Amino acid sequence: EEMTGALSQGRKLLENIREPVRRDPDSSLNPDQLENLATVHSRNPLSSC
Repeated sequence: EEMTGALSQGRKLLENIREPVRRDPDSSLNPDQLENLATVHSRNPLSSC
């Protein structure tokens, strides 16, 4: 149950990090967003780009 909640939160966080690029494909992630993305991926090996 805790794992399911953590995975759900991780997916939501990843969606929020990616949203600006999804809205404007010509934009890029700033250094803080890139660090957040790397952290999410390191904590959730099942996530995919």
